[in-house]
Amino acid sequence: MKKKIIIIFFVISNSCNQISKDNIISSFRDFEYNYVYKKSLDGDSHNVIKFLKINNIYDAKGYDHGENLVSLIEILGDSTFCAYVNRLKKEDLNNLNNYIGVTENIGSNPIKISSKFPLTYKALNKF
Repeated sequence: MKKKIIIIFFVISNSCNQISKDNIISSFRDFEYNYVYKKSLDGDSHNVIKFLKINNIYDAKGYDHGENLVSLIEILGDSTFCAYVNRLKKEDLNNLNNYIGVTENIGSNPIKISSKFPLTYKALNKF
C-alpha cells in the first residue's frame, strides 16, 4: 500500500510540470482521435489540419477537445498554430473558435486566448 501511495504521489507531482507533448493524455477513447492528436503534437502538418477540422464533438467532450487544442497551441507555439489556422475555411474557423473559446470560461484554469495567444486569436476572429 505504501508503495502505491508513493507511486501515485510521484505521478501527480510530475504532472504539475510545464506542459510537454510527452505528458499530455487525451481523455478520448477513440483511437482515430488519439492518433490524429498525437501526430498533431508531433507537428505532422496533415494531421494538424485534420485535428483542427474536427467538429462533431459535443457536451463535456467538446470542452476536453478545446483543452486539447489549447495544449496543441502551447506545444506548436502561437505563430506555428496561427499558420495552420490561416489555412482553414470560415466554417472550420467558427467551429475551432467555439471549441477553443469554451476553455476561457470553464474549468479550473481558464485562460484568456487573446492575451496568451494573440496571433491565433486574431486569425480565429478574422471574419
